[in-house]
Parts: sequence; structure tokens; C-alpha cells
Amino acid sequence: MNILFLYVRMFHPHRGEIERVSDLLCREFIKRGHRVFFLHSVRDETLMDYPYPAPLSFFPNSSVREVGENGVFYRNFLESNHIDIVINQDPFSYHELCSFSKGIRGGTYYICHSLSSVQYLRLFVGAYHAVKEQIFVGEV
Repeated sequence: MNILFLYVRMFHPHRGEIERVSDLLCREFIKRGHRVFFLHSVRDETLMDYPYPAPLSFFPNSSVREVGENGVFYRNFLESNHIDIVINQDPFSYHELCSFSKGIRGGTYYICHSLSSVQYLRLFVGAYHAVKEQIFVGEV
């Protein structure tokens, strides 16, 4: 299986929290025979010294608000790497990219960290509408 971790900044486990968990998950997925990729918006040269377990890739535009150019890049990335699962670690930054993955195999898992119930509700409603739209497009 080909797995993509999507997060704004580079995962560096020394920061802890999301970065450490993502690094551990990535290593375990690789150990079990899966291919793993990292895709980020922000490149930080000070963090390039760490031996990342998966290849690092970056959106062409570091602004998460730039959907057009990054969206096309995202779709091409998913297709060319045959991504089966996207683990979106920052759904509030990347939610608009979902429309660029329509018709591509696999699924996206949204991981939310420390959100209030209002934020969960907003995310759930948005995800529900995105999934509903994909289901109906797939059936037509």
C-alpha cells in the first residue's frame, strides 16, 4: 500500500507530538512493507539533517491558500505515486485540496489534534459533504 502523510511543515520527531507520532507510524508502515511519502508546504533547511524514513516532497507554492497550482501538483502526486491512503494531519489547511483527488483510488483520513467540539462539527460537516459529492459523482 502507498501512504501519504500530508502536513504543512516537515515532520521532525524532536519537536514531539504530531511529528513524533508521524515518524513512528511511518517507520512501522515501512517495516510492514508499505511505501510512505511525506508532502509538505514549508521547507525548512534547518531540519534537513534528520534521516527521514520516507522521501520528502513539497508543494510548488508554500502558501496553503494557493489551491490552483498546489491542487494540480497534488493530483499529479497522488496519481504518479499510486497513493492509496492520504493521512491529512492538517485538515483545516488542506481541506480545499480534496476536490483535486476526485476519481482517484484510495481515501483520505483526517487527523485532528486538540480540537474543540465546534471545530470537530465544522470538519465533520465539510467532510460529509465532500464524501457525499464523491459518492454521487462515482455513481453517475
